[in-house]
Amino acid sequence: MDIKIEEHTEQNLKTTRANDSESVPRRSFRDHVLRFGYSTSSPTKQLSQDNPVLPPAQPTSPVLKRKRSQALPRKVASHLDPAESSIQEAKSATPKRKSTPRSRKASSASASPASPGTPIISKLHDTLRPNLTLVLIGLNPGIMTANTGHPYSHPSNGFWKILYSSGITPIQHRPQDHRLLPDLYGIGNTNICARPSRLGSELTKAELAEGAKILDDKIATYRPEAACISGKGVWEAIWIYKTGRKKMPKDGEGAFQYGWQDDRLRLGRTVDAKSGEVVWEGAMTFVAPSTSGLNAGMRPAEKEEAWRPIGEWMRKKREQRGMKLETVKTEQKMTNGVAMATKDLDPFV
Repeated sequence: MDIKIEEHTEQNLKTTRANDSESVPRRSFRDHVLRFGYSTSSPTKQLSQDNPVLPPAQPTSPVLKRKRSQALPRKVASHLDPAESSIQEAKSATPKRKSTPRSRKASSASASPASPGTPIISKLHDTLRPNLTLVLIGLNPGIMTANTGHPYSHPSNGFWKILYSSGITPIQHRPQDHRLLPDLYGIGNTNICARPSRLGSELTKAELAEGAKILDDKIATYRPEAACISGKGVWEAIWIYKTGRKKMPKDGEGAFQYGWQDDRLRLGRTVDAKSGEVVWEGAMTFVAPSTSGLNAGMRPAEKEEAWRPIGEWMRKKREQRGMKLETVKTEQKMTNGVAMATKDLDPFV
């Protein structure tokens, strides 16, 4: 009797569950979304009629979680207010630009007044004339030099100090004295490139190649006894022009060293194109480290030591020309309306 009652009870329970499952309609995604749509009916009634209690959603795994798109699905967007829908479509249709290092660099370069394309008129001019004792050669004018017209004007450049400490000049001159040097010591000044720039790296390989040819022609025209190049990079451009090779060797035979260079690579060396005979041997060529403050690869004492041989050579040249124990007096001179230094100079102190 008890067994029959239990069987009857289980049968009734199964029937009741089946009826309950049939009475609860299977909800589609659209029906689920419509729950959140705008309706004029009471929210309480809407929930009681169309939203029976559903089991809680199962938590999703964080590994399978996908990044949601900012744009709403079409089914959801179709039930939004028309104004909100148009805003969502406009947002999704507008592509977002990503900032890249190249774009940031381009924008900063276009806004910078020191970019390579910025035209700057240089006031600096060569101080060259025939038969000088020495011609000093730099890379190109910096911004301050271009504006003042005086070479190596920036306070961080040790050019004028090292000319004195090495013995090239008997006293330490100022940048505005550069026009006095040809008369006092037979020293001229020029650069491989005339275009000013804030950094030497702004010069292109094409500019350096063209500048090397122009410089070689200048030396061949004025024929000084010697040429002193300030900076390894300047010499490398000249070396490539002279040899026709793409790169200067770092070690082994022909590797670069500061000091006097091979006579076959002298600046201004002229050879007759037809006969092959040497018309002029060229100016003895000396390469010294750059005196720029940006050249931090060598200490000041090391730079001075590398410049010393050309200074000793200049001292001997002054003695050979009969200037020994003589005092050269410079009177007040005017250059472009600016008074130059006035003092007694002993070139052999």
